[in-house]
Amino acid sequence: MLQSIKEVGIEKGIEIGLEKGRILTQRKIAKSLLQTRKFTQKEIVAITGLKPAEIRKIAKALRSG
Repeated sequence: MLQSIKEVGIEKGIEIGLEKGRILTQRKIAKSLLQTRKFTQKEIVAITGLKPAEIRKIAKALRSG
């Protein structure tokens, strides 16, 4: 079935929005886990799926204020 350009654009926009939402959620989870101090950064990487550099960046931001 042929889709209009508008429909394809809407679908792509939804996909991008969902991906951004997923990443924001992962970052919030990582921040919460870091604040509890019950998990290592390696464990948080495994839990969230974020890259180690991203976890280090969040941890540094928490330490600095």
